Amino acid sequence: MARSCWTGAICGIADSLPNLSVLVQAAELTGQVRFRDTALRHALWVREKHVRADGSTFQSVHIDRETGRVLRRETHQGLRASSTWTRGQAWAVYGFAMAAESMEDSRLLAAARQVADHWMQRLPGAVVPRYDFDATLGAPSDSSAGAIAAAGFARLARLCDEAPTCDSRRYRAYGSRLTASAARLVGYGASLGRMDRGAYIVRGGDPTWDDRAELAFGLDFMAESLAGPLPVR
Repeated sequence: MARSCWTGAICGIADSLPNLSVLVQAAELTGQVRFRDTALRHALWVREKHVRADGSTFQSVHIDRETGRVLRRETHQGLRASSTWTRGQAWAVYGFAMAAESMEDSRLLAAARQVADHWMQRLPGAVVPRYDFDATLGAPSDSSAGAIAAAGFARLARLCDEAPTCDSRRYRAYGSRLTASAARLVGYGASLGRMDRGAYIVRGGDPTWDDRAELAFGLDFMAESLAGPLPVR
């Protein structure tokens, strides 16, 4: 769970991006464009407030409820406020790509490419990432971050197929390698597949049960990255 906001503040989180297609679908079903406008404003706000100049991301941004002034930026499930929590970066890769597809907005496609390029720069080997890009060797890894990012790279590659200045082959090839790395951690239980080495919150000390856990959403995104992304409409 995310740490609660300061009193009088509202928290924006990178995890919110994949949810925006619901608002776009609501606009299409009802004919009320305000739903789509809200989704677009939020996605652009996340790009402005959460994405650093180098393409890395803050997990959460606290803003004053009355003025909209930024009070604090942090990465509370990662190593420290100035580091990059890999699952947050994965949500950004996936979420901006999905938002760009559903809203057909070039600014969101640019944001998706920016955060994806940063991911590739920090993890050129396309292996299962540690829970934070700045975590030291031996720190817990997060297979769910790898799976989410792999699904995001697949969506981004599909978008880039239609964008002449975007190298879809590069994103597709990297995403395939990332999928293969995460897939090696999938085993089988009585009825459902299971993905090992997901880090929900790395607390240090005890209890550490969630430093190496099964995170169901990781397996869900793994299935998407293997089967191919479904259309958002």
